Amino acid sequence: MKYLVLFLFLFLTTAEAATFNRLWIGAKKKDVPLTKFMNDLNQIFFGKTIDVGMKKGLLAYQPYITKLTHQLPDEVALVTYESEEKYKAIRSTPEGEAYSAMHWDYFDKEVSKSTVTIPFSNAVAVEIAYEIWPNFKDWQKGDTYLTFYKRPEQLSSMTLIIQNLMKDKSINNSVIMIKDKFVIEYRSMKKGDAFHPLNLKILESAKLTQSAANKLTVSFGEGLNVQF
Repeated sequence: MKYLVLFLFLFLTTAEAATFNRLWIGAKKKDVPLTKFMNDLNQIFFGKTIDVGMKKGLLAYQPYITKLTHQLPDEVALVTYESEEKYKAIRSTPEGEAYSAMHWDYFDKEVSKSTVTIPFSNAVAVEIAYEIWPNFKDWQKGDTYLTFYKRPEQLSSMTLIIQNLMKDKSINNSVIMIKDKFVIEYRSMKKGDAFHPLNLKILESAKLTQSAANKLTVSFGEGLNVQF
């Protein structure tokens, strides 16, 4: 009985401590001009994300606009909340509902989506967003690197790659998702520590700029680690 009690305590403690991460992968609607897409994301969309969630459970927001090469998505973002309950509470408000609907002014609803991360457990599959340290909360404090890699031919090789990544003590956390043609990784590093990419061909990579919430401007191949 004492072992059961201990297990339940550890499980509930871990579950309570874990954050709620959503990995957004967005493709621009074909009828939205690229200039409008870029301008509105910078001038409207990014700021709305902060306005809707700040002080209500949003812990970190890290958007990135790609170089629009290698058949990569147009925009991606890692959005971190205190919990799923806080996320649902935000989205259930009139402001949250309007913000959710605003996505489809710019993004193709058929191919754009947000995926909730799950803990990595020594097995991988396509279209699953894995997180190596789900209790990590402080994405704003570390250095975030976003990298797109060419997907390896043998999907099973990703298991060993992620296992090796977990041995690196300079890493605070990593979110990895395997798609049909590429692998995307958001990685938080301890401040000033060197970034060593996965043992895969790099398609695109950048260190996200730490930026105040009222200065949310990026260009192609740039991203933000918003400070608020």
